[in-house]
Amino acid sequence: MLFAKKTLSTAFVWISLFFVNYASILAKEVIDIDVFSFPSTQTKGVRVVAFDTDAQRFTGIHYFVQPTKTVIRCSLWGMKFDSEGNVDLTKQFKLKDRILTTKGTLKVEGEDATDVAVADEDASEGDEWVLKSLSDFHNNGSEVTRLVLSLKKVEIKSGAHIMASMNTHAGKVQSKKTFQATFHRGENVETETFGNLTSVGVDNNNERGNLGELATKLTMIGFGYGGHFSKYGTDNGFDGIFTDISGNPEMFITESKCRERADGVKTIMRDNLSEEKINFKLKRISTHTHPSLSDEARERLVATGELVREFISQSPVKIFKFAHRIKSDGTCECLVEKFDLSKYQASLLPTLSPESPTKDKVTALKGVTQQLCSSEDQKAELYMRTLVGTQEDKLRLVFGALKLDDEQQEAMLAVLAPKKKVNRVLFINTDGDSVGNGEEASGTESAEEFEKEDEYAHDSDAEAA
Repeated sequence: MLFAKKTLSTAFVWISLFFVNYASILAKEVIDIDVFSFPSTQTKGVRVVAFDTDAQRFTGIHYFVQPTKTVIRCSLWGMKFDSEGNVDLTKQFKLKDRILTTKGTLKVEGEDATDVAVADEDASEGDEWVLKSLSDFHNNGSEVTRLVLSLKKVEIKSGAHIMASMNTHAGKVQSKKTFQATFHRGENVETETFGNLTSVGVDNNNERGNLGELATKLTMIGFGYGGHFSKYGTDNGFDGIFTDISGNPEMFITESKCRERADGVKTIMRDNLSEEKINFKLKRISTHTHPSLSDEARERLVATGELVREFISQSPVKIFKFAHRIKSDGTCECLVEKFDLSKYQASLLPTLSPESPTKDKVTALKGVTQQLCSSEDQKAELYMRTLVGTQEDKLRLVFGALKLDDEQQEAMLAVLAPKKKVNRVLFINTDGDSVGNGEEASGTESAEEFEKEDEYAHDSDAEAA
């Protein structure tokens, strides 16, 4: 790659130059470049967001308004970009302590980023530009690629680390001042408060919601996690489902709020991330027709629901719930809690039916048996007692559940439930010949079959007489 041809010292000269007008950021800052649209006023363009993941606050939000259909080109903080989100970094851009993300193309001094940076899977622990591709999704389920550029490989943080870090921002603190977003309309630059980004209420609320979910997404990207398609429309599904790509992945279920409200993250956790609410959303994902989604998007949404169920069934201790509230001053209130399997199991029971997903039934049944049984032996005995029928009937049900074929089942039954031995009935016919040899029979005929043979023989004797 081109990067390999350059000396590391040259690369450091590249990234050491930056605009002094932009304050030095000591913490991890994630910069996102994406398009925006306010449909009611037909306003659109490109939005640049800088979010400090350690301090949990916005450090800058800039809107570059596109006055006509013609693509506009803009610059900020050593970055050049257009109104479609395509980025070309200059030598003045400082990547240290930052992560840059975009859904558009990414270049460095006109060269494709793939020729300048190392792919994430090939990155070492040293200082080098690292490029990672993540899947991202629109509300209609269409998939796009989000490019993530960093100076070093982004380290995956454990759920316990994230919980401890985010819960330092759990306290409910009164907002000090209103955050100002900057709007660029050609040479004209003006600011708008966080609560009044646009004059039309519905557009303002939608954009506030977008920024809230973006803050959560940038936080999780900074921790090394990627998202799954989990939300369709304005209030359906989960705000976010994030997992890391390690060999032992963990999961975060997130809910973001970015509206003026008197309550805090504890209320968001209670109302939107309770185990009962998670159960409701999972059930809706698997049973609702989702008419607004394409077949591909619907399959993608259902796959995310199945992934959550798989974690609940196999690794519930690796699931965390993240409530995120963005306040009017641009700071965030956070609360992370562990997923509670027992509460989820309790919420499942009243909602289950024969048509419910098997994973839900298994999860609920595990909860019941854990409460009633202290060992696996007791569980097995309890299961067998709930089955109806003879011992052979129950064994056949068990063998069927184990996917044994008929031949294997018969072989197992011959060992576990052999036919009982019976004595043949000895009698003399009218000719004086004996029928039956009086020896103990060990064939497969049952005593009932012998009784029928005896009855037939006596009938024949009577007719002969």
